[in-house]
Amino acid sequence: MINRFLTAFTLILSPISVQAADKPNIVFILADDLGWTDLSTGDTNLGNGSDFYETPNIDKLAKEGMSFTSAYMQPNCAPTRAALISGQYPARSGNGVYNVGSLNRGKKNGLIPPEQNEDVPASSTTVAEAFQKAGYTTAHFGKYHAGGHEGGKSTLPEASGFDFNIAGSKAGHPPSYFAKKGKFSKGLSPSLDAFAKPYDKAYAKKHGLPASIVGHPKHLTDALADSFDHFLAQHVSSNNKTSPIYVHYWLYAVHTPIQPQPDLAEKFISKKKSSPSKTGHDNAKYAALVADMDRAVGRVLAALDDPNGDGDTSDSVAKNTLVIFTSDNGGHRGATSNRPLRRAKGTFYEGGMRVPLIARRPGTIPAGSHNDTMVHAVDYYPTFLAAAAITPSKDYYLDGHSFDKVLTAPDTKRVRPPVCYHFPGYMDNRAAPSSTIISEIDGQRYKLIHYYEDGNNEVYNITKDIGEKTDLTMRKSRDYQDKELALMRQLNSWLTQETPGWKPAYPKDRKSGKSLTAPAPLGQVK
Repeated sequence: MINRFLTAFTLILSPISVQAADKPNIVFILADDLGWTDLSTGDTNLGNGSDFYETPNIDKLAKEGMSFTSAYMQPNCAPTRAALISGQYPARSGNGVYNVGSLNRGKKNGLIPPEQNEDVPASSTTVAEAFQKAGYTTAHFGKYHAGGHEGGKSTLPEASGFDFNIAGSKAGHPPSYFAKKGKFSKGLSPSLDAFAKPYDKAYAKKHGLPASIVGHPKHLTDALADSFDHFLAQHVSSNNKTSPIYVHYWLYAVHTPIQPQPDLAEKFISKKKSSPSKTGHDNAKYAALVADMDRAVGRVLAALDDPNGDGDTSDSVAKNTLVIFTSDNGGHRGATSNRPLRRAKGTFYEGGMRVPLIARRPGTIPAGSHNDTMVHAVDYYPTFLAAAAITPSKDYYLDGHSFDKVLTAPDTKRVRPPVCYHFPGYMDNRAAPSSTIISEIDGQRYKLIHYYEDGNNEVYNITKDIGEKTDLTMRKSRDYQDKELALMRQLNSWLTQETPGWKPAYPKDRKSGKSLTAPAPLGQVK
């Protein structure tokens, strides 16, 4: 079975014959539900690294690359992935994914939310399709979640520009992280089953795992790393160069179920007793899953240094590979703490959207550098195109703004338009119909959240008040009123723009049945 799989693996990807040295490789590592403060490094979070979780491989990546401290995603899984894949906001026709599942999650709500997509439409020009057209070998590993629902197979990775897909399906999380009898759960099988056999002595020795793991079922995170190792050996090793690679390495970790390796779980249970956390990071099993995720990232980086795995790094492709590491949303409230940020995954407060971000390309990106420019999910598509010198299609609208120039020159003043969100429905008790804008005014960064149920606003100076403790609309000074008005004008301009495919969905009033519209430019001043 394994041999048949590996043969098919090679045949799928071998026809492309562009020289690998012509373009940089891109490896995009995306953790799932990893919070802004969930790394032990303080480089990505303004010195707010965890005192309990351990992420030595990612910490090393930060020292070797550039850390961003103001990176934003959508508040939960599927809309972030849809924005990354399409390069568009949910309000544009090439996306349409506002929330996981539906826009009517929770109690009977005050407004009637609209319908939404769960999949990036097949008509969208995905980032993978752009790279595939440019001669790249494209591969997706791990969680996808933005296809396979109403669009069926036409929206899954194989039909969305990826030459190869392993474990990417409509699933939002694995039923279990462990294989059973040499196979993984539905949604992960059969593509991952070639790497699902239980741990043996040779495997444990090779990867530095304890002897106690021998005979245990294979962990999903290790199986994904195994599949990536095989991919690199087949497609970028010195004896088998075909084309540059564009890879999504999108982990299922650290999303629920919280099922780490037994040895790591025991380690952090003991650590909790001996060195309790002062940052609220006291979930030992979650800490173990974070450590497992970090170990997988270390394996990806090691594979780039030694693609054929023979111990000789003369075939390293690290210098010609842009590695991006980030997370799809803020930390989940049931698993971790996002302090000093407010709230958690699913909300439009900083704890729901702010994530770690690291970029590395040795010799190109200055090691140990930092930048506080705002980055949003829609920015990665144009950034990757710019890094690979690929001209964007004139027939496909991209909402993002490349940060490629910042990567090579950290002192570059990147002028990015405001980061905006439009959410016309409900996310249980975490989010209600609202539109949000984060904008720089007079050298300070402000956030405004406008709520459609009552027309009220919240305004925060997140430069001075990162925990969003003080709602500035409660102040009566003219200065703060002027900030609110300026933010409302910018938000209205974004919502009412006349650009290709732009059509924000709005909830309806439950009594009249009439659809709401964008808030007036002047908003409501208390």
